[in-house]
Amino acid sequence: MDSTQKPRNQDSGSNPWLVISIVLAIALVILISFTFTQKAKDANDPLGPVVISADEGASMLLDFINELYGPQLGAITLKDVKEDNGLYHVTLVVLEDGVPADQTIFITRDGKFFVPQLVEISTTLDEFRTFQQQQPPQGDQVILDPTLIETPPVE
Repeated sequence: MDSTQKPRNQDSGSNPWLVISIVLAIALVILISFTFTQKAKDANDPLGPVVISADEGASMLLDFINELYGPQLGAITLKDVKEDNGLYHVTLVVLEDGVPADQTIFITRDGKFFVPQLVEISTTLDEFRTFQQQQPPQGDQVILDPTLIETPPVE
């Protein structure tokens, strides 16, 4: 074998990294185009998620509450609506014993669900931990003075 000849496996001219790079680039282009196509389809799909305006959501909620609870509560009016943490924060005015009182209710942005009360995780945990610190440890035993306990007479 003379020194000008290349070994047979290097003579083929194909580089495996080049082939892998081309395959991955094609897969990436297909994935990106599929993602954008799917987002466009979801946005135009009538069965997909629909976001309603804050005012429309508040109006739907007010109609719902007046129809279901109006006879018991009387007239309920809308005071304020704003977006808060991905939900609509609706403030209603309800008459309690003849005095107007603000009530806060949350509604999802698609108008399908309402949440009468949200629980803030960090605040609830802080309150729970404070409560635990105020309680005596469960391992402690209370010792009673036996002279303070009344015993019934034995017959």
